[in-house]
Amino acid sequence: MAFSGPLNASYLSGLRYFVVTYDIACKYGTNFKKRCFNPDPNNALIPTPNGKMFVAFCVNKFHQESHEETCSAKNALNYTKYVGRTCGEGVETIWAKLNWLRYSPREMSSGGRREMLSDHFNDWNWQKTIGIVESIQTGYLKGLEAYAGVTERLEDLKMSLGPENVAKLEKRYKSSGGEQFLEDREGLNWLSRNELLATMRESEGSASRGTSIAAQHNVSHVDFIYKALQIEQMQAKLRQRAHDIARLGSNASARMKSQMANLHKQLEVRLQQHYEKLSEIVPLLSQAGHQICPDAPQNDKILLPSRLSDEEIEHLGLGPLLQIEMQLRVGHAYEAIASLKKALTMRSFWTRHVKAQYDSQTRRTKGQTSLRSCQARVKEASRAYTTCYDWLVKCAPEIAEEFGLQKLRNQDLMLLSEYLEQQHYRYNGQKLSWIWTLKPKVLATDNNGDEESSLTGLDAIVQDWQNEFIRLEYVHARAAVDRWTEEVRILQCEMAAVVRWFERKAMAWGRMCRTRADGAGYKAYTCRQFSLYQVLADHALDVFTEIVGGQTAWDAIYENRVTVAPTETAETMEME
Repeated sequence: MAFSGPLNASYLSGLRYFVVTYDIACKYGTNFKKRCFNPDPNNALIPTPNGKMFVAFCVNKFHQESHEETCSAKNALNYTKYVGRTCGEGVETIWAKLNWLRYSPREMSSGGRREMLSDHFNDWNWQKTIGIVESIQTGYLKGLEAYAGVTERLEDLKMSLGPENVAKLEKRYKSSGGEQFLEDREGLNWLSRNELLATMRESEGSASRGTSIAAQHNVSHVDFIYKALQIEQMQAKLRQRAHDIARLGSNASARMKSQMANLHKQLEVRLQQHYEKLSEIVPLLSQAGHQICPDAPQNDKILLPSRLSDEEIEHLGLGPLLQIEMQLRVGHAYEAIASLKKALTMRSFWTRHVKAQYDSQTRRTKGQTSLRSCQARVKEASRAYTTCYDWLVKCAPEIAEEFGLQKLRNQDLMLLSEYLEQQHYRYNGQKLSWIWTLKPKVLATDNNGDEESSLTGLDAIVQDWQNEFIRLEYVHARAAVDRWTEEVRILQCEMAAVVRWFERKAMAWGRMCRTRADGAGYKAYTCRQFSLYQVLADHALDVFTEIVGGQTAWDAIYENRVTVAPTETAETMEME
C-alpha cells in the first residue's frame, strides 16, 4: 500500500516509466505488476486507465554481486535503459554522516533528539547545496573520460569483428530490447547429451537411421570430452583448496575442510564414470598399456587424447576425438578468462573498500570476507585456465595462437588501481595485461557472408559455444556505451536544473524583499539570501558553460533544444 501510493500519484501526473531499486528486487517484483496493475480502478491498487505503466525492478549495485549470475545480470542496472550510472544506494549516503552521532542521542529526550537530528539533516542539505556544482563538474568530466574509454573499446571490438558480424550482433542486441539481457550460463556449463543430440538433429535435419546413429556417436564423444574438462576444472579447484588449507594449517576453518571433503567425494565419482565411459569409447586403450582406472582424485592424470603421443593417437584412431577436445578447450579457456576478469575487478573493488574502513573495525567484516572470496576465485580461475592452456599448446599450438591465447603470468593478475565498471579499467597509466585486451576470434564466413556451409551440426554447435564469449563481450561493451551516454546526458540535465533552481530561489527572495516591509532586519536578511543564491547561480553558470564547451553548447542544454554528444563536447574542450 505504501509503495503503490507514490506510483499511483506519479502515473496520474503523466509518468509511465519507473525504475525501482531494492536489495531483493528480484523477488519483490515477481508478482507486483500482476497484483497491482489493472485498468479497472475498482480492482487494482494502481489503476492504469490511460495506458500501461512500465516498472523495472533492479538490484542495487552493492548487493548485486551477492546474487546468482543469472539473477544479477537480469536485474542489473547496467542493462536497464535510462538509468545512466545510477548505483541505487544514493538514499543511504547520509548514513556516513549519522554514524558518528549514534552515541549522543541515547542520552537526549525525544524533543532534543529530534532537534539535533534535524540540525544535522539541514546541515547535510546545505553542504550539498553549496557543493553540488563541483560535484556535477567532477562527475561530468569523469563521465566524458569514461565515455571516451568505453567508446574506444567498442570501436576496437567492432574493428576486430568486422562489419558483417557487428551487424549480426547489433541486430540481436536491438531485437532483445538492448537492456533486456540475460547471461544464461547454465546452458553452457551443463550441456546434456540429449540437448546436444536434439540441437544436432535440428541443424542437420537428419532423417535416416544411419545419420542419426552417427550423430549419436558424435554427441557421445562431445559429451565425454566436455565432462572430462569439467573434471579437470574440479581437480584444479581441489588442488587450490588443498594448497590453501595446507598454508593455513591449524587456522583452516571446519567449513573449508568440509567443502574440500565434499569436492573430493564428487571428484571420485566423476573420475570413476569418466574411465568407465573411456573404456567403452576406446576399448583398445588398455591393450596399449594405459591404466583404465582412476588414481587419487588430486593426482589423477584424467586420461584424454591430449595425454597420448602422436603415434598412439594415430594407432587408436583418436584424431577426431582430439580435434573435439581442442575445440572445447578453446571455449573453456575463454570462459576461464571471463571468470578471471570478473574476479579480478571485484578483488580490486573490495581491496579499496577494505582499506577505506575505519581502523577500529574488526577484521571479520563483510569487506574482508568478500575480499578473501574474490582472491580464492582468482586463484581457481587462473589455475583452471593454466591447465587448459598447457594441454592446448601441447597438442595444437597454432589454435592457441589463432585465438589469441597466451600463457598466464603473475603480473597478469595485477590489482587494478581504479575499478570502473563496464569494461573501463586503469592500471597506473601502464599497459594493461593481454587478458583485458583480448580480441576474440569470430566465426568463419564464406564469400557471401554466410556461415560456412561445410560446418556439420556438431561443429556449428561447438562454434556457437565459442562465439558466446564474443556475444557477451559485445553486449558488455555496447551496454557500457549506452549507460555512459545516458549518464552524460543526465548530468547535462542536472546542470540546467541546478542553474534554474538557484535562479528561482534568488527571484523568490528578491520578491519577498520587495513585497514585504516588516522592518530593516527582515529586508537585510532577504537581500542577503537573494545575493547568496544569485552568486551561486552565476558561479554554476560560469562553471557549466566552460565544461560543456562554450556558450552555444550551454544554450542548447539549458533550453533543452538538442542533445550535445559527449564526443563533440570532449573535442571542443580539447580545442580550447
